[in-house]
Amino acid sequence: MRLLVLQQVPCEGPGVFADFMHQAGIAFDTVVLSAGQRVPSLSRYRALVVLGGPMNVYQEQEYPFLAEEGQAIARALAVGMPYLGVCLGGQLLAKALSAQVTANPVAEVGFYDIELTEAGRRDPLFRGLGPKVPVFQWHQDTFAIPRGAVRLAGSSLCPNQAFRYASNAYALQFHLETTADMIKSWTEEYKADLDGGQDHRLLAADVAASAGRLLEPARTLFASFLSIALG
Repeated sequence: MRLLVLQQVPCEGPGVFADFMHQAGIAFDTVVLSAGQRVPSLSRYRALVVLGGPMNVYQEQEYPFLAEEGQAIARALAVGMPYLGVCLGGQLLAKALSAQVTANPVAEVGFYDIELTEAGRRDPLFRGLGPKVPVFQWHQDTFAIPRGAVRLAGSSLCPNQAFRYASNAYALQFHLETTADMIKSWTEEYKADLDGGQDHRLLAADVAASAGRLLEPARTLFASFLSIALG
């Protein structure tokens, strides 16, 4: 089995998901779209993972690769390819399914818990997790739940934290792939996001205490996704 990972920008890589694939002997290719790398044919791949980024889904003029990426997501949906979208990757799935992506009432930056819905507790992706799951958040936008999709998780600040479309296409608004080093780099790369909100020094301190809490939920969720991808 080989997976394709679409990475928007250099600082938002697959993180611990890459570690899990290496440990499981799963081959994968990572394409960094902002570096000019093109999306390859999906025919070589068993599943598609689309990561986050600082842009929004409608900024195709500023980030032309978003159009090609959207076309690839549509092709994946058309052939029933297992899909895992993280943050922007989840929003792009919603857009491909004609659901709105809009500004969330508040920006979420930092460590939070999400709560699984009844459907989420039964869903194979979240098997072994819940009802509350610790996650990392860094987003200003959020997705509506597409027609025909199932809402799997929410929170008080962002009601739509995850959904499933069909049997194997998943959107996550949150991050579990993040390592402590990744998060610390984001506090520098995206410092402007923190100007009106959480003090980045406090966030950096919280990383050391909290990032480790994400590892087992991340391992459990990604192992479940690999099982779904294997069919």
